[in-house]
Amino acid sequence: MKKNFLVVIITIIITLLAAEAVIRVISSNSFDWRTFLIYDREIGWVGKPFGAGTFKINGRKMTVRLNSLGLRSREPNEEVKDGILLDGDSQTWGLGLKDGETVTDQLEKFTGHNVYNIAQVGYGTDQELLAFLRFKNKYPAQKIILIVCRNDLQESCCKFAYGVNRPFIEIKDGRIFMEPVPKSDIWVESQWEKSYLIKFIISRWKAIADMICIGNKEFKRNRFLSILFYLKSTAEKNGAELSVFIIPPRNKFGGKENDLDRDMDMAAEICSELKIPFAYPIEEFAHAGGKKLFFSSDWHWNPDGARLAARIIADRLIGLRS
Repeated sequence: MKKNFLVVIITIIITLLAAEAVIRVISSNSFDWRTFLIYDREIGWVGKPFGAGTFKINGRKMTVRLNSLGLRSREPNEEVKDGILLDGDSQTWGLGLKDGETVTDQLEKFTGHNVYNIAQVGYGTDQELLAFLRFKNKYPAQKIILIVCRNDLQESCCKFAYGVNRPFIEIKDGRIFMEPVPKSDIWVESQWEKSYLIKFIISRWKAIADMICIGNKEFKRNRFLSILFYLKSTAEKNGAELSVFIIPPRNKFGGKENDLDRDMDMAAEICSELKIPFAYPIEEFAHAGGKKLFFSSDWHWNPDGARLAARIIADRLIGLRS
């Protein structure tokens, strides 16, 4: 009996060690939020000033370095008044894309103008508004381009996503009301997380816990409308024009559409309602290859998708293609 029990214990230990070794090899170069992001009591998280790291995603290895503001962008230059400012989430940030491949870099090539990127991984439209309010004076620009992704509207209705607390804003009478964002455990690495196996288990648990959201479709619509209206009004007060680029969901080109995909149709309707110039280039993306413009392992666009998006932004939303 004791011998059998000992065999079981040894087997479990060997299995756990083997799992640790396999996951360590697989995860050692994966994207780690804490390499590039830090907690922020207002926006939830922001880029880490001068954050830098090498990681592998979608089968591609890349090194990313952030600027003094924690942005994957040029340093601020307040003397440049005719710049172009991009706002968005991980698509705009360039997750999976190397320097020179991002929509920011491609847009600079097409327009010959300085293009600044205040996007951040994991942001919803509400956080994108807060980011604009924080950085608008650092990056004075005449053109503001908000790039909207399929999950942005849903995330803006959530108080918790990706294993972290996020802001929940309310807009009333032209003012933003919000509570400080509670600091999540993810921003402090525990001794347990030195094990890649335990870190993997924690990440899977947090994925299951994702997302804590409120409201129905009408609530989501009204929320996006109020955020977009506030962003438009603020841009105009700063002497800038807001335009919106809506990324066609990959499922539009073969696949079963879901509510998140249909949110992009709703975003286009709201842009029309608010008379905001926008591009929702389903036909252009379909003609250029549809699904081939995205990585096969997730919904982020690949270098070809980012290049096409930059060309469309330059032609249709800015009119500055060189």
